[in-house]
Order: sequence, then C-alpha cells, then structure tokens
Amino acid sequence: QLPLLGLLILTLVFYLLTGGKLCSLTNLKSIFQQSYLFIIGCLGVVFLMAQGAVDLSTGSLIGLCSILGAYTCNATGVLPGLAVCLVTGAAVGCLNGVIYSESRIPVFIQGLSVNFLIKGLLYRLTNGQMTISIDHAVKQQFDSLWIILVSLIACAVLTLYLYNYTIFGKQSKAIGAGQTAARQSGVNVRWIKRFAFIFSGLYVGIVAFFTLVKTGGGGPTVGTSFEFNILIAMTLGGMPIKGGAKANIRACFLGAILMAVYTNGMVLLNVDPRIQEIVKGMVFIAVMTMTGRAPLVKARKRGGFKIRES
Repeated sequence: QLPLLGLLILTLVFYLLTGGKLCSLTNLKSIFQQSYLFIIGCLGVVFLMAQGAVDLSTGSLIGLCSILGAYTCNATGVLPGLAVCLVTGAAVGCLNGVIYSESRIPVFIQGLSVNFLIKGLLYRLTNGQMTISIDHAVKQQFDSLWIILVSLIACAVLTLYLYNYTIFGKQSKAIGAGQTAARQSGVNVRWIKRFAFIFSGLYVGIVAFFTLVKTGGGGPTVGTSFEFNILIAMTLGGMPIKGGAKANIRACFLGAILMAVYTNGMVLLNVDPRIQEIVKGMVFIAVMTMTGRAPLVKARKRGGFKIRES
C-alpha cells in the first residue's frame, strides 16, 4: 500500500509542478519508454531478491551483451544478435550462480568482483570505441511499441507463473526466510541459487537487446548504474531487501514506474542530473532506514526485546 501511495503522491506533485505536462499523451509514452527496461530488469532479479541476494554485475553485463550483440547484428543479422545477447547473459548468470552457490563469498562482493572483471573486458572488445553502431533499419524495425509491449507482457506472464505457481518461486522465498531451514526441508539450495542467477542473466540479455535497438549501438558505458537503479526501484516498490515470505512481484512494476515518473518529472523540471542522483541516494537511504527499523519496532511492540534509542 505504501509504494502505491508513494506513486500517487509523486505523480500528483510532478503533475502540479509541471503544469499538467507529466500526464500528456506524449509524455506518458515517454514514461513507458523509460520504464519498460526497468520493469524487465526488476522481473529478472525478483527470484534473487526473494532469496535475499543481489546481482551487482548487471550494469556491466548489459554493456557486454550489447557489444557482442552489435557485432553479431552487423555480421549475421538481428535474430542471431538477439540470441547472442540471451546466451551471453545466461552464461554469465550461470557463472555468477556457481560462485554464489559454491563459495562463501558475500554476494555483493562477488557481484562487484564480476562487475570489475567484465568492465575490464569491455574497452578491449571495442578497441577503444565508445559505441559499436548497428544498421539504422534494424533500429527502426525492432524499436517498435508493439514489439516492446508484447515482449514485456511475455516476460511478465512467465515471471508471474514461475514465481507464484512453481517450486522455483516458493523455494526462493523459503531460502530468503531461512537458508538452513530451507535446506533441512529438502530444498536444493545450490541449484535454486544457480537458477536465480541464470534467470537474471537471461533477462539482462533481453534488456541489453532492447537497449541496443533503442540507442542504435552497444558500448562500454551502456547499462552504467543499471544495477543500482534496479535495487532502488525494487526497494521503493516494496521488496524487502532480505527477501523471504514477504517478497512480492508487484514491487517490480510499482518500483519501475516510480523510478520512471521520478526521472521524467525531474527532466521536465530541468533539474541538474547530479542533483537527481543526490536526491535518489537520499531517498534510498531513507527507505532502507525505515525498512530496517520496521521489524525492530514491531518486535518492541510485542515485547520480544528492547530497543535502545539513539
């Protein structure tokens, strides 16, 4: 309820500040164009976040997929380019999953390490070029509202089904609630962790492909900070950072739309991008603080333990 209320308040504030421009037909289309990549990205990490994990290599992986996809599109065509994006994303996701399930490295350290490794490869792959352009006809053909809409609906339906009606979703939430208890209940924790990263990597490949056709090329800077925007969006949408039974898929949609409305509203108001990042960081800290204190406050009301006020 709070994320939905926040979205309504944010929309109303920007509507008033922009003199109604926020809800014009042209601008609503712009908001959709900004939010659909966030939605697909959020859908991809929902199983990871249900387990209480994050993937901090997402941004650099988008760059890698977009570069390899651009080379393939120029050499053999757009469908092989799409396949390369998907396979690359899933392969790196599989690598992340193996490291996550087999090592005792904290997941955020692992994500940052893989992020640095991929970033080191990006400029070598492009020979110092900032952009590997694709044919303009490909961009016109696939940067279509209907293709985007159908793809978004397909991703949403698949994720909703897997999350709500299969053991993959149920066991992911069980791992987030308690890994030891989940293992003792018969959950194959290692494989569920691996599948979550593979699923995330697959959706990263989809995001990379649509970014490729949207911008007309791939490059080392494509996807920069995408992982942090996804984390902020999911948290603002109501996804508990520790996962568990309260992890919900509606956070993907609410959070992504919140981020898109915020970004669009700031652009309409001509706010400096650096100021936007400062505000975004402050909001994230505030939300994380409230999320972290909520269980403590509830426990104090139940009388479970005392909280020392600072």
